[in-house]
Amino acid sequence: MKGNKNKVILEFIDFSFFYNKQKREKPTLNKISFKIYLNSITAIIGPSGCGKSTLLATINRLHEINYFSTDVLGEVKFHDQSIYGSKTNVVKLRKKIGLVFQKPAPFPMSIYENIAFAPKIHGEHNGKKLQKIVETSLKQVNLWEEVKDRLQTSALSLSGGQQQRLCLARCLANEPEIILMDEPTSSLDPISRNKVEELIFSLKKKYTIVLVTHSLNQASKLSDYVAFLSKGQLVEFGKTNHVFVQPKKKETLKYITERTE
Repeated sequence: MKGNKNKVILEFIDFSFFYNKQKREKPTLNKISFKIYLNSITAIIGPSGCGKSTLLATINRLHEINYFSTDVLGEVKFHDQSIYGSKTNVVKLRKKIGLVFQKPAPFPMSIYENIAFAPKIHGEHNGKKLQKIVETSLKQVNLWEEVKDRLQTSALSLSGGQQQRLCLARCLANEPEIILMDEPTSSLDPISRNKVEELIFSLKKKYTIVLVTHSLNQASKLSDYVAFLSKGQLVEFGKTNHVFVQPKKKETLKYITERTE
């Protein structure tokens, strides 16, 4: 683990993003540059509408599913390879960089099929291997003991907290390297939120996590690094304890002070 401490797995280099190719004068993200380190948790913070969720979606090009006229300038590099390069296989990219949404969104099928779905899509049809993938993924999110006797029941029957952990397990079944999380606890009750936060913290031993959150308490508690965005621009990036205790920018200090008063 010590050898991985400062290894860069993802890097934004003067990256700008436009929802409309024809209106480049109004970028949603404007010249973003910072690095994501292996086996770390990076929190993306900032006011509503500043571009946090958009930034997350650009990492695995998920925005392309719903928007067709987007454009980018600069680069986002994954293992030093541009994810917007012409040779990038987007399906493989999304397998390596998974996303967990704000609200739990299990598929309307059994618990087992929710986890097995992606491995099947990628060509795994061996029953024993699929069973192992399902069990391993559910164990990683501390859900196996709660559902092992009802794997064939609908995932929609689970509680909100269980559904969110199931969605995370579904992501892990793809064996990703990076897990993107967009406000993963905002719709959960306090007990479920604490369980998911503990889970997120434990997962960085094996995965790299990028976490969008409105909660400064969550960001300070869980993350190793913080990126503060405002109006589509990166105001400040650094180690969490530095950004929260002694920010370099006045705008960062103002945001943190107002949000914690």
